[in-house]
Parts: sequence; structure tokens; C-alpha cells
Amino acid sequence: MACFYRASIEEFLAQNAEHILACLGVAYANRGYTSQYSDQTLTWERDIRSLRGSLMQCVMRSDYAKSWGLLLEFSIPRKEMRIDVVLLIRDAIVVLEAKTGHAASQAKRQIEEYALLLHYFHKASTDRRIIPIIVSTESTETDLHVLNQRELFPQMATYWVAPVARSSWQHLSNLLLAVEKSQSGQMLIEAWDDSPYFPVPSIIEAALALKSGLSIREIAHSEASEYEIEIVGQAIQSYVERARVEQHHAICFLTGVPGSGKTLVGLSLAHSDENKADAIHFMSGNGPLVQVLQYLFTQESMRSGANAPQARAEAKTLIENVHVFARYHTEDNPGPPSNHAIIFDEAQRAWNRAQNLKKFRRDYSEPEMLLRIMERHQDWAVVVALVGGGQEINDGEAGLEEWGRALIGSAKDWVIYASPEVLEGGASTAGHRLFNDSSGQKDVRTRTTLHLRTSNRSLRADQLATWVNLVLDGEAESAASLGITARFPIFLSRDLDQTRSK
Repeated sequence: MACFYRASIEEFLAQNAEHILACLGVAYANRGYTSQYSDQTLTWERDIRSLRGSLMQCVMRSDYAKSWGLLLEFSIPRKEMRIDVVLLIRDAIVVLEAKTGHAASQAKRQIEEYALLLHYFHKASTDRRIIPIIVSTESTETDLHVLNQRELFPQMATYWVAPVARSSWQHLSNLLLAVEKSQSGQMLIEAWDDSPYFPVPSIIEAALALKSGLSIREIAHSEASEYEIEIVGQAIQSYVERARVEQHHAICFLTGVPGSGKTLVGLSLAHSDENKADAIHFMSGNGPLVQVLQYLFTQESMRSGANAPQARAEAKTLIENVHVFARYHTEDNPGPPSNHAIIFDEAQRAWNRAQNLKKFRRDYSEPEMLLRIMERHQDWAVVVALVGGGQEINDGEAGLEEWGRALIGSAKDWVIYASPEVLEGGASTAGHRLFNDSSGQKDVRTRTTLHLRTSNRSLRADQLATWVNLVLDGEAESAASLGITARFPIFLSRDLDQTRSK
């Protein structure tokens, strides 16, 4: 399930606080957090005590309140955000964010974003009224009037997200009971919690529109020619179309030295109007890169008139953290992903079996996990793997060979499109090869188009990649002979704080 704890209000009030805290602690650990911080436990204990008091008042005044659904620490699908409390009150979704002291004044934008992300990406929430409420010790009254106001985002005509209400714990029951009176029916808590990630068409269109105002090349620097980038993009698009028409599973490996345009190709494919009906998501295991890209697209959306929560929702639509995608479809959603095709940037940095086992107790590598997830599509699926060499810089990053092992062990017959460098090794893969031999794989289609060659004016970029590989291999004399430092501003430091001060 997506949340740490779920129950009806009647069940919640019947259980003691220690049992609920234990459920939260176990779920917290299972999410990969190696230690349980006392501050988090104390926060849960305080909020549960306050929540129980408010809900007891509701039950005393309404027999139906026992049937409401309650979810604690609900993870918004594939968005790395958890909501403190969700209440399913008849057909309405109430989002509660508990804040204390000064922090309450900064919570409005956060809870607005939660509400928007639920509407845009959580299938069971798409056509429901969503009511965000900040519960704070600083609040002296309850905003009952917001329940009758028009929607916060007028462009959404078929549903509405209410303006953010504020309430104290003491007066929260008045607000919740007012919601109950204005709604009918009752959502099933299990169905709502287990509902899959599903981006609504309007958010896909908004995300695609960002490309028209922001040149992808501006944020994904490349020294390759526009012609080469376009040809490579068209080739990969044709493989996606072929998989769709012929109903098969395909994986495409695109190589190139740093700066050759791999990320540019990936972002362009993700934001292509050709993929509007079945969106392709650009994913990376490089968390800072994901944050930078999302920030740049957020700024562009705000320049186009969107408010901050709306802009962040649009920016997060097609650009995701691959670890979050993998975790969601492994732990929370056993069904197929909403999208048939994904782009995995820096695919050689996917985790190996040992790292996945250490981090999340999963006895398989990340390439295995991603292939299994996409294989849930019985008709067709495509993985576009962008591969750079010499960039496996952290412990547990698998390298190109792990993808070969995953493909050999796969239950599906994947059609493999690969550049010669992927099969033979080269500077762009730091000598790594997909397969040590050809056993187990019969349908490998070599395409020279899938290696991005930098133009003559950027030959130095290819030499830079070679220099990086030599440095990482400890071959100092060979690296020095290339004279790279005379042409690139490269600095060496063994003190991160000192580097930041420069």
C-alpha cells in the first residue's frame, strides 16, 4: 500500500497509540530509512494524540464519521512527497498537514502542491473534491467559509480544489463535519490507497507545452550538430512506433561522450508532441540533475503565468527520479506503469544486486527490476537507455554489463537496438560491453546512428572523455599527455568545503 497506515475512523479510535506508532515505524524502515529518528517518533505521537481528540468529537456528533477512511503518511505516486494525514469523508478527500509554531506560515504552498499532485497523478483523486487544511496550534478559528468558495484553480472546470483552510485541532471537527454534510456516498479506503499513478491529459499537454517556450538545448548543452540530434531522435522514435505497431518489447542503447547530446535527445523525446497519447518519461538516477531540470522547467512555467504549485506539478510530469519510479512500481503498485516507454539517463549508473539488497533488501539489480516492471505490459514496452562511460562514480553502480545480464535472464524476448560501442566497447562506454559473448541473445540490431559523434569542432570533447577514463583508471602519465587541462578549466581538490568557498 502507498501509505504507512490506513484504517476506518472506528478502527483507528479502537487501536492504542503504541500499535499505530509501531505500524508507522515499521513502514518507515521498510522505505529504506536506516534509522528511526526520535524527532519523527515524537511528532507522530503528538499528531496522533491531537487527531484522535478531533475525530472523537466527530464521532460523538455524527454516527457516520466512524465510516470515514484515514491514511497516515500517504506517498503521492512517483512524486517523493508524503502527506501527513488523508481523510476520505464520503466523496471528498481532505488533506491535513500538521504544523507547529512558525512553520505553519510556510505550509500553504506545500499543501496546495499536495492537492494538485493528487488531482494530476492519482487516478482515484482525479474527479474528486480535494480540501487542503493546515492544522496548527497557532490557528484561533476555523475557515468554514472556504468550503463554499469557488475552486482555487479556475481552469479546472470539472472538479475543484478548495482554497487552503486553517484550523486548530480544537476546532477541526467543525470543519470536517461541514465537509461531511456537503458530500454523499463513501469512498473505499483500500481502493483509494491502491489506486495507480495516472497523469491526466491536461497535465501532459501542459508539460509538453513547456518545450515551446524553453529551448531544450539551453538546459542540456551539446556540441553535436542539430542535424545529428534530429536524426538520432527520429531513429529512436521509429523504434518506439515499431514496438507499438508490432506489439513487442524493445530496448535501445544510445551512447556518446559527455557533451555529445544524449540528455538532449532524451528530453526532446519526452517533450515531443508525437508521444502525447502515450507519454514517455525522462528518468535519471542522478538526483541533483532531476532537481535542476525540474527547477528550470518550473521557472519556464511560471514565466508563462502558472502559480508556483501549478508550475512545479507541470515540471515534474515528464522528468522523474528513476529510483522513485522503481520503488513505486515494486512496493506500491503491482500493475503495469501508466507509460509504455521510459528514458533512463546515465543507465550505466543503475544499482547492482548488492547495492539494491543493501539499500532496500531487494535481491536483484536495478536493471532487472526495471525490465520486470516494463514487462508487466503484455503488449509492448520500450526502454531507452542513455549510456555514458567512466561515470559510475558511486558504490553499487552496475555498469553496462548488468543490463546484459538482466536481458539474458529476462522472461521476455527483448528486441535490442544498440550502437557498435555498446557491443564492442569504446571511449563512450569506458571499454564496457553489454555482453561478454553473444549467448542467450538472438535479436540484437546494431545501429551506427545510436552513437552520437561530436562534430569536428568538438573533437576535444571526445578527448576529454578519454582523459576522464584515464584519470579514473589511475593512468596519470597517459592522461597528462593529452594536454586537456590547457583547453578545459579543470580543477583538482581534496577538500569539498574549500572548493565551495572558491
